[in-house]
Amino acid sequence: MNFVNAFQKIALSLGVLFFGIGVFIYSISPAQADNPTTVNNSGKYMFSTTATVYNGKLSYLVLGWDTESGKSKIYGLNTTTIKMNPESFQLPASPLY
Repeated sequence: MNFVNAFQKIALSLGVLFFGIGVFIYSISPAQADNPTTVNNSGKYMFSTTATVYNGKLSYLVLGWDTESGKSKIYGLNTTTIKMNPESFQLPASPLY
């Protein structure tokens, strides 16, 4: 009989705990991200970076472009000298046409 009473107390405690957690989670308001309506209002140059590890070597690329003319250049990290150098492959002058 004591086992049944102990089981009931544990089940009731867990039920109240899960109910309280559910109420707490429900009461938290979700984050509202601000959608910017303008693009690049601070300057005319934009950059995009990517880093991957391939065959145990770090590959780090930076794409920079002029938002007014559309010209771009891709730079890669030389891991021995820790300098960014232009890559041998580049985007065409009008990549979207």
